[in-house]
Amino acid sequence: MPRVFHPHDVLPGDLFSLTGEEGHHFARVLRVREGEELAVATPQATYLGVVERVEPTASQVGVRIHGALPSHESEQQVFVIQGLPKGDKVDAILQKCTEVGFSGLLLMRAQRSVVRLEANKAEAKLQRWQKIAKESASQSQRDRVPSVQYADSPGQVKLFLKSLAASHVLLLDENEHNVGIQTQLRRFAEQGGRVPIVIAVGPEGGWDDSERDWWQNELGAVAVSVGPRILRTETAGVVAVTAALYEFGQLGG
Repeated sequence: MPRVFHPHDVLPGDLFSLTGEEGHHFARVLRVREGEELAVATPQATYLGVVERVEPTASQVGVRIHGALPSHESEQQVFVIQGLPKGDKVDAILQKCTEVGFSGLLLMRAQRSVVRLEANKAEAKLQRWQKIAKESASQSQRDRVPSVQYADSPGQVKLFLKSLAASHVLLLDENEHNVGIQTQLRRFAEQGGRVPIVIAVGPEGGWDDSERDWWQNELGAVAVSVGPRILRTETAGVVAVTAALYEFGQLGG
C-alpha cells in the first residue's frame, strides 16, 4: 500500500490533507481514488489512512486516519558514520542501508576523502540525500525516515556521538587481525539494553593511522574486521548494519 510520512502526530478519526509535491504525487502521478487505503507514518505511530477526497487540479488529497498498523521498525538503532566517498556512492549507501533498517547516516570529511563538500553546496546536497532516504524508506515500507547529517570537523563527530549517548562504537578496519565484527556485536548484545550502535566506515582509501588512534583512544571505538576480503566503502556499511541487526534479532526469525 502507498506510504505517507506525516510530520505531525494524529489520532484515529482525524482528517488531514496531502498538498504540495506530495499532494501532486498522490493525486496526479499515483492517481489515488476515494476509498483507497494508505499507510500513514507519523512520529508517534503508523496508521491506516483512507482517501476521502481527491482534487487533481489543486494537487490535494484528503486522508482520514483509522486504526494503528504494526510497526516495521527495528528495536535496535544502528547508525553509520561514513567517510565522504566519491561520486554517487552516498546514494547507494543510503538506499541499501535504509532498506536493511539503519537509523541514520553522518557523513564526515576524512583525511583520505577525495571529495570536499563545500559549505555553499552542503545544504543542497543534504536535502537531496534526505529525499533519497525518504524515497527508500517509502519503498521498503519503513515507519521512519533515517536522518542524514554532515560533519566537517572532529568536534562535530563528537557532538553527534554525544547526542546519541553512544557507547557502542565500531571502527571498520581492513586489518583481519582485529576482532571479528560478529564477536564484538555478540559482546554488545550480552551487555543487554538497547544502546545505539554506531559503525564508522572509512572512505575509498580507508582510515589513516592518526584517525585510527583518534577513534580508538578519544572516542572509545573498537576496531573490528569483516573478514579477509576487502569490501568497497559503499558495501562495508551495508554488511555491518546487516550483521548488527541480525545479531540483535531484528531481521526476522
